[in-house]
Amino acid sequence: MSTLLLAEDDGMLRRVIVQALEAHGHAVHTTTDGLRALEELRRGKAGMIALINYHLPMFSGWHFIQLLTAGDHLLGHHAFIFLDVPYGALPDDLAERNPETFFLGLPAPAHLTTIIEAVRQAEAHLAGLLPPPDARRIGTDVAPPDVG
Repeated sequence: MSTLLLAEDDGMLRRVIVQALEAHGHAVHTTTDGLRALEELRRGKAGMIALINYHLPMFSGWHFIQLLTAGDHLLGHHAFIFLDVPYGALPDDLAERNPETFFLGLPAPAHLTTIIEAVRQAEAHLAGLLPPPDARRIGTDVAPPDVG
């Protein structure tokens, strides 16, 4: 099993996600802000799976996406699952700029089964069994419902 890093500032949500992932046999490190997540990813061995809330304080998922877009090679050796991604938030050229990096954007609310499946896909990619998905944004390519 891969090492998972969950960066989530909502304590209750963090506990629920950790419990679900641990029930599936994963070891999960947690942090409440993106700067600590960034430090851990840069220090850690290649092949971590980072689950990052897009709306973290101080250093958000958006900041991680900017680093990936700029070609940060230290981050490119990990897999990224962004949680609570707003519609249209992932750059269209992110996949082209990072062809070997696994990333998915999950809109809110992401069901636990969706998160667990995303982790399974990231593990398969890191093991060389699965290429990065063509549609790297689960659910974020669907326009929000028309309210009005």
